Amino acid sequence: MRHFTKVSPGPKATLVNYEIAGNALSQPGQGLQEKELAFFFLDIRDFTPFIASRPVLEVMQLLQEAFRIFRQAIHSSGGTIIETAGDGLYAVFGLEQSLSQAATSAVEAGLAILRELDEMNKCYFEPIYQHTFQVGIGVHVGRGVVGRLELGVNNQLTVMGYPVNLAARLQQATKQLNNSFVISHETYRLLLQPPRAATKTLSLKGIPGQIAVHLLGKPYVAAPCQPYCWQLAS
Repeated sequence: MRHFTKVSPGPKATLVNYEIAGNALSQPGQGLQEKELAFFFLDIRDFTPFIASRPVLEVMQLLQEAFRIFRQAIHSSGGTIIETAGDGLYAVFGLEQSLSQAATSAVEAGLAILRELDEMNKCYFEPIYQHTFQVGIGVHVGRGVVGRLELGVNNQLTVMGYPVNLAARLQQATKQLNNSFVISHETYRLLLQPPRAATKTLSLKGIPGQIAVHLLGKPYVAAPCQPYCWQLAS
């Protein structure tokens, strides 16, 4: 077993420990491994008006609490966070799981995030800060390349491939579909216990053909207008 630690970029640096079986990452730029994985993208909705209407320190504190929920759900389900940004993250499942288990774990993590975030909105974010967080989550499965690719100055774990792009597009499609959790049909058919879910077909930017997806989340709730909104309207 090989162990790696990465400092994820973003508003708050996060140490992420990676465990990769075998010699897949034995040398920089060598031993790249193709592996079937589940790719998981999450984005916080309405992030720009949120940060524009709050003191910076308060924004940081709220984001820390939100990302704590995200990390805990992903790690508890066996996922690995590859990248973080100010308003989202990218994770993979299946580095040490079968593809079916990876798909199931990714969906379990997404559903856990939605449950925990809803609870934290009710008991913490809304009553104390008058704010509720909503997210969009997209999941797809497929074959990716895992390794230290040395594409930039940092020699860190990277997972790349066409299915990664599709998963990112599914996350973006949550806005179009007005549903907080969208997974591909390829992911859905691998689930060990698939939940009941509405099915849609849509076109995604840069992706050829029509894509069948399943909606596992809920419609978005319109956020109350912050002072930033009134500034734009005036």
